[in-house]
Amino acid sequence: MISTFTAFIDANMFYGARLRSRVLFIAQTKPFRARWSGKIHDEWMGYLLLNRPDLKMEDLTKTRAAMNAAVPDCLVEG
Repeated sequence: MISTFTAFIDANMFYGARLRSRVLFIAQTKPFRARWSGKIHDEWMGYLLLNRPDLKMEDLTKTRAAMNAAVPDCLVEG
């Protein structure tokens, strides 16, 4: 059963790989409807690129696409 509770996930939950993975895992078990926006992606990705010169934009773009594919209807606007 899908919950009627909706959680808007902020960028700080996606910054660290472990926490990001855990949030996505929980979202897939559907105790709540996980939602985020393109701006949230831009924020966590931008911060990682500033602080982690070893990471590449193309890798983060793949992560972003995988996150969006893993949780149906996750993206919101406005």
